[in-house]
Amino acid sequence: MESIVSCKGQVTLPADIRKRLGVAADTRLQFVIRGDDLLGIVKVGGSVRELKAAVGKPLRPMSLQDIESAIAEGASGRSEGGPLTTSRLPG
Repeated sequence: MESIVSCKGQVTLPADIRKRLGVAADTRLQFVIRGDDLLGIVKVGGSVRELKAAVGKPLRPMSLQDIESAIAEGASGRSEGGPLTTSRLPG
């Protein structure tokens, strides 16, 4: 499905998406972004399962060491700024 951004920066969610997500007027939405890609839209206050479904599977499996290294890099301020992207993953 697709939608067009108006000159005011507004996007209309198609009715099928609103119905499936249970989105009505004044519903808060979270945009899930990784790198330069929008991965999904999740209702704020939704379940972890809904968030997981929006994010999807990683491009490749990550070992516990990969995850710990990424956390340490981000916590130490050594990262290049912004979210961890697949281009900056070890391996």
